[in-house]
Amino acid sequence: MKNGGGRTSRIRRRKLFRSSESRGVNESYKPEFIELKKWLKDRRFEDATLIPARFPGTGRGLMSKTSLQEGQTIISLPESCLLTTDTVIRSYLGAYIANGTSEIPATALKLEKRVGSKEVFAESNLLQTKLELRSPSQFLRACGLFMAFVLGCGPGRRPLRKEDPLLDAFSEHGVYSPLGHSPSGSRTKPSDVCISCLFHILNESNSSNLDFHFKRWQPPPSPLLALCTFLVSEKHAGDRSPWKPYLEVLPKAYTCPVCLEPEVVNLLPNPLKTKAWEQRSHVQEFFSSSRGFFSSLQPLFSEAIETIFSYRALRWAWCTVNTRAVYMKRPPQLCLSPEPDTCALAPYLDLLNHSPDVQVKAAFNEETRCYEIRTATRCGKHKEVFICYGPHDNHRLLLEYGFVSVSNPHACVYVSKDILVKYLPSTAKQMNKKISILEDHDFIENLTFGWDGPSWRLLTALKLLCLEAEEFMCWKKVLLGEIISDTNEKTSLDVAQKICCYFIEETHAVLRKVSRMKDEVALMNQLTLVETLRTEELKILQASAKALTALQTAFT
Repeated sequence: MKNGGGRTSRIRRRKLFRSSESRGVNESYKPEFIELKKWLKDRRFEDATLIPARFPGTGRGLMSKTSLQEGQTIISLPESCLLTTDTVIRSYLGAYIANGTSEIPATALKLEKRVGSKEVFAESNLLQTKLELRSPSQFLRACGLFMAFVLGCGPGRRPLRKEDPLLDAFSEHGVYSPLGHSPSGSRTKPSDVCISCLFHILNESNSSNLDFHFKRWQPPPSPLLALCTFLVSEKHAGDRSPWKPYLEVLPKAYTCPVCLEPEVVNLLPNPLKTKAWEQRSHVQEFFSSSRGFFSSLQPLFSEAIETIFSYRALRWAWCTVNTRAVYMKRPPQLCLSPEPDTCALAPYLDLLNHSPDVQVKAAFNEETRCYEIRTATRCGKHKEVFICYGPHDNHRLLLEYGFVSVSNPHACVYVSKDILVKYLPSTAKQMNKKISILEDHDFIENLTFGWDGPSWRLLTALKLLCLEAEEFMCWKKVLLGEIISDTNEKTSLDVAQKICCYFIEETHAVLRKVSRMKDEVALMNQLTLVETLRTEELKILQASAKALTALQTAFT
């Protein structure tokens, strides 16, 4: 017998094969991840626990290099790595968010011509909101933001020499180079900021007594718009962007409903389809209402602003924030709208995929100034490390994140009011009044079939709708869960079974249609997503039909 041909060897090979099916393929050697690790190291983050990998079923994720125990910190990402509205305000975009830019060009040119003159600020027609900058930090930041415009388009720029004291001051107070171009056209770095007159202003002015006069953009951009604008601008900058290593590992395209083709959206279950069209309308309105603000940024770019801040570009940025941001509440910014500022992009951390079977604790640690995630679930060596986005059903996951979770215990099939009424007995009376009662008591929404069968809410709604005329006065007892009669119980179960069978037939029909449409290679990924969703729902419906049959048996 040859070596390795025995029974023990075959068992060992089968175990190894099964193990390899779930094991990820290490991708840390790829150039984009090597650059990302260098970039993170420069920002004081190194990770010895996780490595990027590609897994069957979930795609790209993070793999554990060692076994993880309950309560162990998975990742601790320093604040310097996070992309928040603070990042945007400190950048070259800060001047445009904090100030109305319609009058800044003339002021900026005047400022360059009259180097070091305090009167520039008094003569500018930007008087609307007066900010008293009493600390050196406030003064430096305001100067840096205001001069961002000059750096973007003003003539007569000179590179700030490395020995200039401004460099230390800028880095100390968090003001860094805007997205300007040096005379050679290369991306400026914090060590060689292009500037023409701020040095003189700082030397010749008493910063504690200087008043800056700003005219803010109206209406103020939202925190979401600020983040999206920064993402689009930095992506457009390409190699010149200091955020390039992070941008390179972000998805090039997303599968949220707003990104799906219309013919694919129409294959979604009706409740999800309605929300999908609402999402598309919301993003379109978001783009339309932001075009005025985008136009104000034209001085920063040589290309037409419409070609940079297109609907497609903003949609990509919106999906990036919506699908990848972590919750991190920020204090209100005077130059932003009062909407909650709770989103932060977390490079590397956002490679962690979702699983409904794990528990984690995630929050920003004010003491360590790091965003930390601790696991409450063990994870074996060389296994994919998951976090939980929340107890979401597959409709919510697809709508918000663009994916479907297989065997999701929270998955369900929603029943709309129209379908609810469609299969009631023709003898049913007082239907309008019954529907009104359900609506008044919040029993018309979230009616579902799940892995265990029809939900209590669905059966309760059906029991009320199936009440005979002489039983109608007992509707309150139905809502409290009491049994009215065997006839009412049996009728409601029969209607539930009919609705379930209708959904099974409809799902089969959609799956056949998806199979035919898969010949279109361009839609393959989107159709596969719909196919996965519908297949999961078919499994749920078949389980519900079986559960209903068992319940009906009690009344035969």
